[in-house]
Amino acid sequence: DGKWLESAVLSSAHSDPKLRKKAKSILDRVIDSQESNGYVGVTSKDVRSPKKPLRGMDPYEDYFRLHALITAYEQWGDKEALECARKFGDYIVKYIGPGKAEFWPSDLRPPENKGKVLTGFSDIAGHAVHYSWEGTMLIDPMLRLALATGDRKYVKWSEWVVDNIDRWSGWDSYSKLDQVAAGTMGIHEVQPYVHSHTFHMNFLGFLRLYEITGDPSYLSKVEGVWNDVAARQMYITGGVSVGEHYESDHIRPITGNVVETCATMSWLQVTQYLLELTGNVKYADAMEKLLWNHVFAAQTIDGDTYRYHTAPNGEIPEGYYHGPDCCTSSGHRMVSLLPTFLYGKDKNGVFINQYGASTADVKLGGNRILRLRQDTSYPEESLITITIEAAPEEAVAVRLRIPAWCDAPELKLNGEVQENLKPGSYCSINRTWKAGDTLELDLPMQLKWVRSDAPWRTKIHRLPGGEIMHKAVEG
Repeated sequence: DGKWLESAVLSSAHSDPKLRKKAKSILDRVIDSQESNGYVGVTSKDVRSPKKPLRGMDPYEDYFRLHALITAYEQWGDKEALECARKFGDYIVKYIGPGKAEFWPSDLRPPENKGKVLTGFSDIAGHAVHYSWEGTMLIDPMLRLALATGDRKYVKWSEWVVDNIDRWSGWDSYSKLDQVAAGTMGIHEVQPYVHSHTFHMNFLGFLRLYEITGDPSYLSKVEGVWNDVAARQMYITGGVSVGEHYESDHIRPITGNVVETCATMSWLQVTQYLLELTGNVKYADAMEKLLWNHVFAAQTIDGDTYRYHTAPNGEIPEGYYHGPDCCTSSGHRMVSLLPTFLYGKDKNGVFINQYGASTADVKLGGNRILRLRQDTSYPEESLITITIEAAPEEAVAVRLRIPAWCDAPELKLNGEVQENLKPGSYCSINRTWKAGDTLELDLPMQLKWVRSDAPWRTKIHRLPGGEIMHKAVEG
């Protein structure tokens, strides 16, 4: 319910009153269902206890439910939604922590759990094969709750969670991220099975911890993983994940169950967050490929729903057409987030991160609004025309992404050619804008042949839990 609700809140925040009315009715039902102890969810109280306050796949649902409640507060100003999220956050802190329930993926405890390959399910955090990373994903919405309420206890709880990932996993998988960042280990090596989407959701939490605490170790770990995935496991289309995980070496099969829609959604979010924190254009360039190649390719032909995988060669994987699942709602949530991927801002102005026909009202604080419009059929054509429709009286910056792939970009301001454009950076124009000012950005494209570094043939085998894995076949 969380992904669907958040999608509806985001999509109706500034338009579509009918959708907003329906979403508000669902939000009210969620709030009304909250138990007196703070729990809100679908798991019966008959199977929950202080020792097992969350069951099975609960953490996934709780993750998105918390995000939906906080988004309803941020977008609609709904204080009841924030209070519901706060009470649920307090429930989690009350029952999960030192001396209470923890995110153990099995009944094994140190040192018996060291280096053990797990199968099956855990009672508190879903799949045991994920080695503790399912419950720990809750740090992301809990830290967002900390930012919304100003309550540091959610930060302290999240720091406790991160400090225990090594102990819970039995593989020191959190500490190994430093080796990934150093380039001495691949992300697939931190533990026997790395579920892409689950890791991404944890990485969002690490980045939020970095934003709150300023501790650079959180940022460096995520940057290191991103670099490793981009170098070995990112398809030329921008998609990530083989099945639902990351493989060894450069294995990237182009048929079957690859580029999971859930992983696409959370990878976009991680990449966008890194862009916001670092300002490095490589992240926006990577998002551009993924947005144009996979986001809408995952839609059904009638646009009614989203599917599980989008294999680059277009062949339909076995089981592709099945009922509602995690990816069905991830697709809609991803589309509702699209405006946040197109534009960014700071106190000095606006960033245009992605190009596509759109209009944006950018609130810069102090009742200052910069309204701009993009007219373009990009990427079918290379020309993007940006018109300023309204602007503050003082100077503000408009920053345009110049993709690293473009060898000969050209920019005109009111017909005058701008010099010194540098591919792989932002072109910043700081001036007092007037309604009617135009920017014409031309990003010429060239066809290029790229030789794949992935093996052409792989042999499929399955882990005891059923996960499909690939092994390169020589010849």
